[in-house]
Amino acid sequence: MEFDDFGDILFFNDVRYILGISKSTLLKLLHSGTIPAFKVGRQWRFNKEMIIAYTRQQNRSQKGL
Repeated sequence: MEFDDFGDILFFNDVRYILGISKSTLLKLLHSGTIPAFKVGRQWRFNKEMIIAYTRQQNRSQKGL
């Protein structure tokens, strides 16, 4: 996934697309605190650097590192 295609702040559907997960899965990750985010009004926003860190951590854990 090319993160350069996105701005510094990601929207809910951007993160779903990047991670390849459903709406309900992303909501579970949000509510469990696994993925940090913040709300602007009623909409979730994500810091791109935090999503990059999350994907790297997931890749490491899948490789057993």
